[in-house]
Amino acid sequence: MKSELSMMVVAIICAALLILGHVIIIETLAYYTWAEWTAGAIPFVLFFMAWASIRHCRAKERAEERQNQH
Repeated sequence: MKSELSMMVVAIICAALLILGHVIIIETLAYYTWAEWTAGAIPFVLFFMAWASIRHCRAKERAEERQNQH
């Protein structure tokens, strides 16, 4: 249950980052340096979160397999 809850939190954060990325590229904010850097960093943050989530799930799966074998 705890693992599923943490993955739901990750999914909500990813959705919020996608929304933020679209909001900061509106015309009134698009020319600020911080907005450009933030919009440029969001894909890398999403990639890192996906990579970390996959590693987390793989580790949980391996632990469950080890537990079921014994």
